[in-house]
Amino acid sequence: MKIMDFDAYVGGWPFHKVRNRTFADLQRLHEANGIVGGCVSSTDAIFFNDPYEADYDLAQEIAGTPYRLVMTVNPSLEGTLPQLKRAMSELKPAAVRILPGFHGYKLSDSCLVPVFEFLREQGLPLYITLRGEDERMTYLFHPQPVPVEDVTAFLQRESGFAVFLSNVRLGELQEMKEQIKHRGDVFYGACGLKDGLFPVDDMYPEGMTQKLVYGSQQPLYTLLSSLLFITEAKIPEEEKTRILEGKHFLSKLKA
Repeated sequence: MKIMDFDAYVGGWPFHKVRNRTFADLQRLHEANGIVGGCVSSTDAIFFNDPYEADYDLAQEIAGTPYRLVMTVNPSLEGTLPQLKRAMSELKPAAVRILPGFHGYKLSDSCLVPVFEFLREQGLPLYITLRGEDERMTYLFHPQPVPVEDVTAFLQRESGFAVFLSNVRLGELQEMKEQIKHRGDVFYGACGLKDGLFPVDDMYPEGMTQKLVYGSQQPLYTLLSSLLFITEAKIPEEEKTRILEGKHFLSKLKA
């Protein structure tokens, strides 16, 4: 089995110490847990005035490795579309990440219209990060979780590109279940499934693991915890393999 981590980060966090924050750290942890590659974003890109600077540095660092860049954009900033166009030749991103709750806009805001059009033209998936670290841990800065009703409306309204829901809770998935099932290009990661003791066991009988893809959010979350969600689940081994290898999502990434 070739396990992939489709939702990892490199970098620190402005408000507390983060261990295993470098790309070398990520590679070491992945190797120790049988993970052979994946998709990675920069935490610096969330907070930099110019996210492109952080994405550029990360793209240089992962070049020639089995890792793909998920470029972070803040569409409320001027120049986002020109940077996306520049990135296609310079950074070669596999997907694009947005963080509405961190950057202060809604999924229905007009600043996203050119981004969505670009994704359709280029065949790029969109990562929607619903939250960062646990909201109860923040006090200097209060990013807002993306409301479930906003994501549901987005999934009904926008199409033409694959969507990866990052750090989504099990209860939120249940609310969006019908919209997710009706689309073949909506996926979600494993790291946010903290609503119960055995979340994957509960999801499998409902067919909700069909869109599940392994993603750790290392180093913000502990990699092994999210991995154990899958490896220790009471589901068929072939289903575990499908989730951990993520071939159903891998085919959606930009080549």
